[in-house]
Amino acid sequence: MAQIIFTLLMLVALQAVLGFDNLLYISLESKKAPETAQKSVRKKGILIAIILRIVLLFLLVRIIVFFQEPFLG
Repeated sequence: MAQIIFTLLMLVALQAVLGFDNLLYISLESKKAPETAQKSVRKKGILIAIILRIVLLFLLVRIIVFFQEPFLG
C-alpha cells in the first residue's frame, strides 16, 4: 500500500512540474503575439494544454487496461 501511495505522489509531483513547464512555455511564447492578443493566446494555450493532458491520461489508462486484459485471464 505504501508503494502505491508513493507512486501516486510521484505522479502528482510530475504532473505539477509538467504543468508549470507548460505555463512557463506558453507565457514566453505568448509574448511573441501582438500585445492586444497576448491574454487570449495565454488562455487558449493553457486550455489546449489542459485538454490534451486529460485526453492523453485517459488514453494511457485505456492502453494499460487493454494490455492487462490478456494477463488477467
